[in-house]
Amino acid sequence: MVLHDWGSLMSIELDFRLNGPLGVDDLLQRSRLVLSRMLNYSDVPKLQAQELRQGTIIPSRAGQQLGPGQMLLISIDEQAGGTVSFVMTEVPGIGERTSQDDETGLWGTVGVKTRVPLSFALAASVAVAAVEGGEILDEGLYWIRTRRNAASVFTSAVTVDCEALSLLQAAEAFSQRLPQGTGH
Repeated sequence: MVLHDWGSLMSIELDFRLNGPLGVDDLLQRSRLVLSRMLNYSDVPKLQAQELRQGTIIPSRAGQQLGPGQMLLISIDEQAGGTVSFVMTEVPGIGERTSQDDETGLWGTVGVKTRVPLSFALAASVAVAAVEGGEILDEGLYWIRTRRNAASVFTSAVTVDCEALSLLQAAEAFSQRLPQGTGH
């Protein structure tokens, strides 16, 4: 399958610094657990990942590591629109700058393709799972009203506090916690 307009995948996004390369299987498993907690919904289906390489979508491999320059498409329920992109980039130091500087190092970006509640919830869960306790940047203020937040603050702000009867109902409750006009 060829994806013709993959640049639009990154229009609504969360950014975060990473500690190192990520295992795709581990990222999917942790993201599913985080999503279950965020949505207060225990029956979250297994997440799927595909890699986007030169405009072609191919299935991810068991044990695959995600490194700089790679893009994944992570989905939960294609009919409901629950698909996000995940890109890892490396920002090198310049001159005397080191990886301790704010902009340098490994970064992850999770992008929402469609403005549906499940995509916003999935993006949030992937970011929290990938960042492992660091900070999440929401430059567009789509998820929370401050741009830079500790993962724990971000998670608390978006976590649903009521139980839902379905995944889509839980995602809709999630979207109600977001700043007005997003996730719908």
